[in-house]
Amino acid sequence: MMASRFLRAHTRLSTTALPVDASGMFNGLLQAYERGLESCAEVSLVTLCIFFATVALSVYLFNIIPKGFLSQQDTAPHQRIIGDAPGYLLPR
Repeated sequence: MMASRFLRAHTRLSTTALPVDASGMFNGLLQAYERGLESCAEVSLVTLCIFFATVALSVYLFNIIPKGFLSQQDTAPHQRIIGDAPGYLLPR
């Protein structure tokens, strides 16, 4: 409580630190995003069907794509070993 007596209110800065031109571009992008969301909400059944079709296509392609690109014996981890002379210290 007492510390609040010593604190001053901060001056209010603008809501964005972007220049005016970039702020306008951001607002335009935000409005386009909102319009896209609204259009998807209007046709939610179509959006849901496209989602399930995408999932089904992904599963189908996962099953038909050949799996033999890497052989089954190629399971060793790739390692690099860096060694220095005994007693070597890194410079500070």
